Amino acid sequence: VESEPEIKKDRVKFTFRVLEINDEKHKQKVTGKVLVTDFGKNSVSYGDEVVLEGQFSKPLNFGKSDFNYKEYLRRKGIYGLLNVKKDAYFKITNHNRANPIKYLAVKLKQKVQKGFKDNLPQVQAAVLSAMLLGDRSDLPAQVREAFIRTGTAHVLAISGLHIGIIMFIFLVFLKAMRMPEKARYVLTIAFLIFYINVILLLLNCLVNC
Repeated sequence: VESEPEIKKDRVKFTFRVLEINDEKHKQKVTGKVLVTDFGKNSVSYGDEVVLEGQFSKPLNFGKSDFNYKEYLRRKGIYGLLNVKKDAYFKITNHNRANPIKYLAVKLKQKVQKGFKDNLPQVQAAVLSAMLLGDRSDLPAQVREAFIRTGTAHVLAISGLHIGIIMFIFLVFLKAMRMPEKARYVLTIAFLIFYINVILLLLNCLVNC
């Protein structure tokens, strides 16, 4: 499992690096990634090694939308889809087979998300996860529509990487102003807190106004 599983109401989705295919006639070693949609909602984590049964298909573009789904997946290195039915074979054979750095990053992200959920209302926690962690899976549809309606949907595209870049630029600017190191970090943290509060105020306005 090469990505943190995305848990939906009726399914679980994750990126899966295929090592071997068994079509009942023969086994074949392969390389490549597929996007798995598991309708059995099996409990799986990033880094798990899994043997599973599913129906393979190539990604297609549907409708007249300008969005190119096939190209979107290709940029992620995904060239196939695998649908796993509720009663299909699914067995975890090993754990922690992941990149250790990415594994720690995923665990840290989960802890931060849990902190949001434990200390903030559901909507605010979902928005912060979308902005700071790039995870929009818990974002309510009405909140998405509110951001789109007010022309501020780009705010939801902000990820932790973008926040890091902004903080880096802010730190460089303060260093150029010959500010002491400790004061630079204090001001940067204060700026980040201010930024989050501004977004929360905007969110309250969008939801309640």
